[in-house]
Amino acid sequence: MKIFVIIFLVLSVEETLQQSLDGLMELAKTSVIDCYEDEENTKKIEITETGFEDIANGSRDAVRNAKCIRYCIMKKHNLFSDDNSLNEAEIVPFFAYLFNNTIDKNHLKGIIADCNKAIARETDRCERSYMANNCILQRLNESGMKGI
Repeated sequence: MKIFVIIFLVLSVEETLQQSLDGLMELAKTSVIDCYEDEENTKKIEITETGFEDIANGSRDAVRNAKCIRYCIMKKHNLFSDDNSLNEAEIVPFFAYLFNNTIDKNHLKGIIADCNKAIARETDRCERSYMANNCILQRLNESGMKGI
């Protein structure tokens, strides 16, 4: 009986993880539609296996493709403004939802402003999203929100 319960639990966890990965893949697929690395729209962003694995694992040392996928996801969900700066109006509610309204919104606005300054000179869209993501996570971590 114990073996059955353990096998059932393992299969349930695997199924839940697979559903999460399937949902993330669907999000990534819809986000890369009409998403390009450059302003001229000549370098279409596609999903590679390695890039998707980096996204799924939350890698902070991501391959270029993962950086580009992250850009597409952020752009598709309006986390970047038209000028590719962090969109405070969209990011604040997103993080408030993510942290069940326990995050100090004024503090988050300060983080967004700091990170916008940090990424201002980066013209590469993929690198900019990578820098923005790492900046926000680092600032949240420094402010006591560990393990994110």
